Amino acid sequence: MKEKLSAWMDGELSDEQVRSLLLQLKRDADLRCNWNCYHLIGDALRGVQRPDLCARICAQLDAESTALVLQRRSTVEKVHWLALWIAASVAAVLVGWMVTREQEIQPPQDKYLDVYKLINRRFPAPHF
Repeated sequence: MKEKLSAWMDGELSDEQVRSLLLQLKRDADLRCNWNCYHLIGDALRGVQRPDLCARICAQLDAESTALVLQRRSTVEKVHWLALWIAASVAAVLVGWMVTREQEIQPPQDKYLDVYKLINRRFPAPHF
């Protein structure tokens, strides 16, 4: 198989043989490794220098558009949001307290009235 790779690089294979070899290259990792080695050896013999990988990566990064970075919130904006969160929390607590207070004040239906009166006498509701 290595002979076919070498012959292909030298331009000595027919189109049908090249197609067959390409199919084998797709399937065989070792053959692809040989292909890469042959090309590196050929480049070294011809004195061809490959571009530096780091330089290529840096050039591509420079060519890319800049990613947008979220800006940090100002202190005034943070205080504004904190005040809103505190106000919402206080409102939620007040609504909850008012609902439970309403339930304590209203006596239950007839069915449980005697039990309610008994509990209310022993444990009176606090008055605010």
